[in-house]
Amino acid sequence: MPACFCPKVATTPTEKRYEHYKEVKQLHQQGHTIRAITRHLGVSRNTVRRYLRQDNFAPKTKVRRSNVLEYEDYLRKRWALRLHPL
Repeated sequence: MPACFCPKVATTPTEKRYEHYKEVKQLHQQGHTIRAITRHLGVSRNTVRRYLRQDNFAPKTKVRRSNVLEYEDYLRKRWALRLHPL
């Protein structure tokens, strides 16, 4: 396998996925197999296949909502009263 393509440090999950997407496209264009790409990047074969099927990078549109928001008022009250474990 050629020297490692070292992208800039991704700060968000979307940036990390985009860097993987670009690297998958580059490695596949160089003739690497899907299995070799998965070993190199540490992602699943299905992820590599999905990236290869895409013409353009498509970030996830569904935002996951945190369960903590349901308990925000309760947690803030406990924090204000110092009733939380340290």
